[in-house]
Amino acid sequence: MKSRKLTLATAAAALAAAALAPAGAQAADQVVSGTTIASTLSLGVPVAATFGATIGPSAAVDSTGGSVGVTAVGAWILRVSGTDGGKLKATADALCTGSTSVLNNALRAFPTASLGNFTSSYATGTPLTMSGTAQQIASGTGSNALTLTYRHVPNASDQFTAGCPYTMTSTVALAAT
Repeated sequence: MKSRKLTLATAAAALAAAALAPAGAQAADQVVSGTTIASTLSLGVPVAATFGATIGPSAAVDSTGGSVGVTAVGAWILRVSGTDGGKLKATADALCTGSTSVLNNALRAFPTASLGNFTSSYATGTPLTMSGTAQQIASGTGSNALTLTYRHVPNASDQFTAGCPYTMTSTVALAAT
């Protein structure tokens, strides 16, 4: 009796091994499905824009930096606004004694993008004039890497002392459309 059980077990193991051994190539379909999300939106942490030490009374100057990432599924719009009506303001630094406290001209701004899924009415030749109110500066569909360039255009009545730091906080808002 014992030998029969052992023989039966041995036969079952041999059948299982034969079933697992490739007799030729085999394939099976596997259906993978999912539904895309309707929309998602994320604004990356902006890289600060800076004029360096080049602000002065003689010529317009563009900022460097100002990059921001947009992660999106679906359409979006980007709006910007600035403190002090979009104007640069002197800090409380002692070097600012004699400088114009808030410069007379608002900064100008224009966006550029690394991908083509982007539109804007503003460019280097036709920048947006910043204000304290959020204004649409760009729109697009899907993710993109944007750069906001700010331009300082001097006003003849602005007074500058050497080394006076000026700042403005630009609020960048992203919304789904």
